[in-house]
Amino acid sequence: MKNDYRVHKQVDILMRLIDGGRSLTLKALDGKRLIYKSSNIFQFDSDDTSFVDLGLNKPGVATPTTLVQVNEVVSDGSHFDIFNSFFGPWSKKWLSQTQIIEFCEVYPGLLIGGGISNLFLSKIDENLPIDENAPQSNLVVVSVFNAKDLRVGVRRLAQTPIWRGHSHRRVITPELITREDLSQAFSTLGIM
Repeated sequence: MKNDYRVHKQVDILMRLIDGGRSLTLKALDGKRLIYKSSNIFQFDSDDTSFVDLGLNKPGVATPTTLVQVNEVVSDGSHFDIFNSFFGPWSKKWLSQTQIIEFCEVYPGLLIGGGISNLFLSKIDENLPIDENAPQSNLVVVSVFNAKDLRVGVRRLAQTPIWRGHSHRRVITPELITREDLSQAFSTLGIM
């Protein structure tokens, strides 16, 4: 079955790949680290219980070595629009809490600064599947703000503001298709 790459034209309009074409790899992880318990990495407001309130206080799943990519939002869109613009099913677009922590430790230079958010899609319960027809039922958007310290927040996928493209938020996802596939698709569509 031949892949339908038309969706990538939408990605090109909403997002721009910024990681310089290099492969970014997260090592295999055990899934035990949770964001709300990572005060050595992230700063939290003393009264922030959002991770616990949303159920993000359960151990996660072990993950294999994972290639990730960093994109920059260049057009206006909601969280749903942003993550929906990536090729593939919702079940392939998320990173575990442990992977988000790992990314922030290993690639801090790729987190945009100035208090602008870096967006990650994650599961509420990593042990449950994602309903492809209602992805917001088990997906949240984790925002990491790189100011003086790393601050973190979380919202349900459906609770979403419209982000303006001019703010250049970064979106970190698993690499869903290879760069070679994208180049071939863009070439076929006459985009490159």
